[in-house]
Amino acid sequence: METTQDQKDDLAGVVMERYRRAKEYRESHIVHQGKSFETLITRAEHQFRREYTAEDSADMMNAFGFVPSRYLGIVQQKVKATQAWLNDLVINNLDSMFTVSPSPNPTLDKKSLDRIRQGVRQELRLKMSTAGITDPNLLLDANGKTDSRIENYLIEQVRALKQVEQARIVTLASSSAKTVQATMRDLMIQGNFRQAYSMYTFDRSLFGIGVMKFPDWRRKPLLAHGSNGGAKLTWQTVPWFRHVRVKDFFPIADAIDYQTNTGNTEFTYVTKSELINMARQDHY
Repeated sequence: METTQDQKDDLAGVVMERYRRAKEYRESHIVHQGKSFETLITRAEHQFRREYTAEDSADMMNAFGFVPSRYLGIVQQKVKATQAWLNDLVINNLDSMFTVSPSPNPTLDKKSLDRIRQGVRQELRLKMSTAGITDPNLLLDANGKTDSRIENYLIEQVRALKQVEQARIVTLASSSAKTVQATMRDLMIQGNFRQAYSMYTFDRSLFGIGVMKFPDWRRKPLLAHGSNGGAKLTWQTVPWFRHVRVKDFFPIADAIDYQTNTGNTEFTYVTKSELINMARQDHY
């Protein structure tokens, strides 16, 4: 279904209306000590930069007759220490963030299962050959049933081989799980996770909340390995971790979280060339 120009204009109007509503709510809704969230994050920025706000300066001038020129950066030191601690826990130990493990009874594709079971059958035939039994029919009596003298022995052999089969299934699944885990780690490293998480942690330490967007699909130059063992740069569209500044994030406060509310708006800037490129695309 194609979107008409009027529908695009209506959609843009909805976006602008939600942004203005969210911005007004953040500036007017009181959250702590008679102050709005907008006021508190501005105050936190000044405290980190070791600056007095105009309001602080006026209060000090009225109370003491002067404004102190020295500012102990306690907030700055605490934020940096918390950021470094969290970064050390996560960024330097990406493997500890997630562990991919197969279930005790993994489900494999039919081809892999057939290959494993064929190997187990081959081992059964080898055991029979070692025991001097070349024809399985020799294990049957005149009525076509398993001879009672060796039935218990065969049951134990089947159980043992079944355990071997299950162990090989789990081993193959574990190998695949390790490959998946390594792939996930590589995607996080290539996808800017370390830088985005570091800035997200800074916001969370200073403002009490941080925002990251994923996936933010982008075309990036990445190394690709050639068939002759060499490597070259290729442009690929990859999932990207991107930090969003708290001051530029405007959620609609009509739900308990940012996944179920009616919308989240990001205030951002684009260059003239980016704006021209957007205008040439049908979905803008």
